[in-house]
Amino acid sequence: MADQKVNILLSAPATEEVEVDFPIPVRVAETTVLHPSAETFVPCYSEVSDNTPLLLSAQSPQLSERSLMVAPAVFNAGIIRLLVTNPSSNSEVLYKDQQISSATRLVESSAGTLAEASACP
Repeated sequence: MADQKVNILLSAPATEEVEVDFPIPVRVAETTVLHPSAETFVPCYSEVSDNTPLLLSAQSPQLSERSLMVAPAVFNAGIIRLLVTNPSSNSEVLYKDQQISSATRLVESSAGTLAEASACP
């Protein structure tokens, strides 16, 4: 094992300034019933209109209180489908325009890797 090669990816911060406006609310696009002990793709939207990649950074505390979990995700604005897990034995409802998570912008390096956009000093 000592003779194996390990490639380590190094990345540099973006050289261009990126508009940082986080957290970005992610909301339910249409009322959705979450069946018990199941995962459901929930249609969602954000108020970001460009094609910047977004990272799901936090889920709503109201979902945690109901034991609902949103899977980590990276997505572009537009049609967003988030995987929500309902581990309980009861159906749960997510209502249209309800905020279920927050997202932050990502920037793409020249090598094609993604990193969180940070405020430039």
